[in-house]
Amino acid sequence: MTNKNLQRQAIVEEQKKKQTRTFLIVGGVIIALVLVFVLSKLLTAFTPRSEFSLGDPNAPVKVNVFSDFRCSHCAEFAENQEDQFIKDYVDTGKVYYTFINHPFLAADSMDAAVAASCAAQQGKFKEYSRELFSRYTEPNAFTAANLGAYAQTLGLDMDKFNACSADSATRSYINKGMLFGGKQGVTGTPSFLVNGKVVYSNALIQTVEAELAK
Repeated sequence: MTNKNLQRQAIVEEQKKKQTRTFLIVGGVIIALVLVFVLSKLLTAFTPRSEFSLGDPNAPVKVNVFSDFRCSHCAEFAENQEDQFIKDYVDTGKVYYTFINHPFLAADSMDAAVAASCAAQQGKFKEYSRELFSRYTEPNAFTAANLGAYAQTLGLDMDKFNACSADSATRSYINKGMLFGGKQGVTGTPSFLVNGKVVYSNALIQTVEAELAK
């Protein structure tokens, strides 16, 4: 074989190697992107749990309320407006209503959200959350000792409550709820997601009525 043929063959082989390397690199990048996409979906997937919900899951309007237990407007809504909203829309089968923790205002907002989630596991979410909202101005209201005391007052099983509070899955669920809210456009509390549309409390009723009229 002549030198020219050998050179030509060497060039062809080198080109094949480059093509193979390019293929492997591109393929690796595509696989990595797919894995990142799949993992991001798995990590941020969020399905509200039934213990945070009231009403008929098949109701024509779905309302998610995003709330922080240190939020004054959240406390005002819970104490002065929520019961009437539930009576008018949830109890009548028009709205499926779900609470989603969105603890972003203070360091102990997350501690309160965890405790409320653990109360929800024992069917006492509303009672426990109202206790927290009634104390949102108190600096030490959400210490571990006080959060446990509120649970005891409501007659919760403290072994289950404490185990739930220490379980990283509880915080993980709350964090996923916050990510979900952020993706929907939630930037403050209380915010209401009405059939996919984010509104504040001053527009809640009219938005629900508009959805019911569709």
